[in-house]
Amino acid sequence: MVVGAMGIVGGIMALGGGITMWAIGNNRVRKYTDRMSFDMGSRSAKLAFRF
Repeated sequence: MVVGAMGIVGGIMALGGGITMWAIGNNRVRKYTDRMSFDMGSRSAKLAFRF
């Protein structure tokens, strides 16, 4: 019974950490997509990153 309760608490904590990391990652992706551009031509591709 104690092990089950510890498992539930551990799972809730892991879920909370995962939601936090998801939010942080989403903000970073927005920053990078604003700075990056990817163009594909008929015979070439170009990836540009603005600083």
